[in-house]
Amino acid sequence: MAGAAFACLAMLVNSVTCAAPPAEAASSGLPTPPAEPAPGELGGVGPCGYDYEVRDNPRAWLGEQVWLIEPTGKAAAPTGGNCDDPQRPTIFFAHGYLLMNPLFYEDLLYHWVSNGWVVVYANYNPIPLFSLQYDMVDTGFRSAAEWWDRIDTDDVGFGGHSFGGGMTPWLVQQAAQRGWGSDALWFTTLAQAFSLSIGSGPIAVPDHARALLIGFEGDFLVDNRLGMEVYEALELPDDQKEYLEVFSEFRAFSLAYASHLSPMTIFGSSDSIREYGIYRPLDALAACARTGEHCDTDITWMGEWTDGVEARRSVATDDPVDFGSPALVECTLFLNPRPCLQGPST
Repeated sequence: MAGAAFACLAMLVNSVTCAAPPAEAASSGLPTPPAEPAPGELGGVGPCGYDYEVRDNPRAWLGEQVWLIEPTGKAAAPTGGNCDDPQRPTIFFAHGYLLMNPLFYEDLLYHWVSNGWVVVYANYNPIPLFSLQYDMVDTGFRSAAEWWDRIDTDDVGFGGHSFGGGMTPWLVQQAAQRGWGSDALWFTTLAQAFSLSIGSGPIAVPDHARALLIGFEGDFLVDNRLGMEVYEALELPDDQKEYLEVFSEFRAFSLAYASHLSPMTIFGSSDSIREYGIYRPLDALAACARTGEHCDTDITWMGEWTDGVEARRSVATDDPVDFGSPALVECTLFLNPRPCLQGPST
């Protein structure tokens, strides 16, 4: 598991460099959820090590910070070039509420960095001053591009989880105004909460952008209709955007649970949900946006259990309908400025 190799980040020592972890041996006995994709495959760990640096956010109120997590090593990166190239394609990530430390997402961030991405992680405080929180993340992203030369602002992806997923369309709009993503631009929202500062109608993004919005069947915290409505409102053709519904599966006393916390490592759900329901589709999305490769990849494939039985597939759709359970944060919540999709929450 990537977390074992990424754990040294907790030491917060800028000089630490870690190598990619070895693949874990397959378990025996009763069938268990799918093993991680092989290195070099979509969703698999890459050959790069990592290093990082952290600075204070110029917009900080309560010690908010900005992390640069970067690939190291001489290996050829799956994303092109070499891991230690002086400039690398970059992902800007907005976290969920209260999840101010990148360790909450260590596996996701390590997956990206091991495959040759630079990742920027700008945190925000939990005080519910929403416009300030949005601006704090955007200031962190903008400042990172000024501080660190390895960031390639022409070749970028944006990702966000929960409240950070809700702010992602706005962050993409701010970046586009600065001319970022001129060569390649993609973005994803993972179990997103409500989106602010983008009005209540169509959502304009650059016409060459590609988007993948992901919801999880067992999301009891945030209504999947929030992400579905944003998907419908994005002013992109259907062949440049997709909504992915990821489902849970229980077999032989093992549970692969697709929940609101699935993007996380700490408190998150099973590795197979992350590796096949998040990493693999996002690898395909990024490759399609950057090089035109993997645009036709079947992103619904969720691997095989260790007894060879195919795991329950996700559903990729251009016409999402509500699925999953009622949630704590429904789209009808007064804080949501955007409309709900028609039909009741199931």
